[in-house]
Amino acid sequence: MAEKHDSDQRTYTPGTLRTGRPDTAEPPYLGNFVPQPLKNELFPEEWEALQKLKEEEVSHYFNDRFLAAFLLARKLDIKRTKKLLQSNIKWRKDNGYENIPSFDSLNKDVILSGFGQKIPGARDKQGCGLLFCKLGQMHPDDFKQFDLLVTNWVIWNNAEGNLWEDMDFHRNGLTFVFDLTDIGWKNVDLGLQRRINATLMDNFPMRVTKILVVNPPMIFKSLLAAARLIIKKKVMDRLQVLESLDQVKLHVDEDVLPTAFGGKNTHTMQDFLRFVEKVRVAYPLELAPISLSDEVGNKLGSSKKSVKKTTSAATLPVAHQEEPHSEKKKTPSSLGSSTKKEHRHHHHHHRDKGDKSSDKSTEKSSDRH
Repeated sequence: MAEKHDSDQRTYTPGTLRTGRPDTAEPPYLGNFVPQPLKNELFPEEWEALQKLKEEEVSHYFNDRFLAAFLLARKLDIKRTKKLLQSNIKWRKDNGYENIPSFDSLNKDVILSGFGQKIPGARDKQGCGLLFCKLGQMHPDDFKQFDLLVTNWVIWNNAEGNLWEDMDFHRNGLTFVFDLTDIGWKNVDLGLQRRINATLMDNFPMRVTKILVVNPPMIFKSLLAAARLIIKKKVMDRLQVLESLDQVKLHVDEDVLPTAFGGKNTHTMQDFLRFVEKVRVAYPLELAPISLSDEVGNKLGSSKKSVKKTTSAATLPVAHQEEPHSEKKKTPSSLGSSTKKEHRHHHHHHRDKGDKSSDKSTEKSSDRH
């Protein structure tokens, strides 16, 4: 794979973000993650902005992929990215998450109960990442401290799990697909939604580009009114109501869409758990713990207070270390899930061959759910 970008060597402009992926980046593999040099996954202006961000003391807490995800969430604006990183540190201190929940500590029964599904490398027809949810299969009363268990999953996924996605996942944003079949008030936990929203809001990198709602129930208007009290208006404005699962195929290819959503993809959450077990050993990306004695992050926007480096090469490649990669190209079978048929997923709609795509942002913060 070429180390040098074929696309134009432009200087980055804060607030401007291209879509797609550079020519030097491998396309995502459905159900897999294949490590490649981070520089190959970024456009030249993104790589340039990342090097400048790594000069900031606050960046010493985080590995390169996490920094790049934050930078893309703030559309290459280093000042806003720095504020988001400081907010992440402060939130973790204030809420007892100095250490991100480990994968081993997460309650697997919750994630296997059927209400959520994630497929590594899955993209919609516009190249956005995908997350599927069947709220009618969510039963909060079946688990003690359900909101805490799910919140821990959300924190782990946004701090570590999403780093085993190619950078186009963070650049192009995320599409949520909600099937509301059989949903009733017994399946609704507004406290959970409020807690997740407070967790992600201005603390973790997530850009919501689209929310697809399928099979809206009779209580949908009431659900929508409640959601609007919790979720940002600009995110809610991206909600689209579909009358059937067949209409989801207008947004997601059938080979990518899970069978539970009318598609042909047989990937399950058991496959996802096996994927994580493999990739976290082959390519560890844990975040460093936050020391309670450090003062950075207690005051947003401050750059004068130093950050104590708590990382070590044994546990985390810190921001100023390059990502480890072998000269020999790794194949999907070395890190992938145990799905019956794994294949490369190409996206033709937004593959960027170096064309400029200016998306000037006037928003004060990036989109997140």
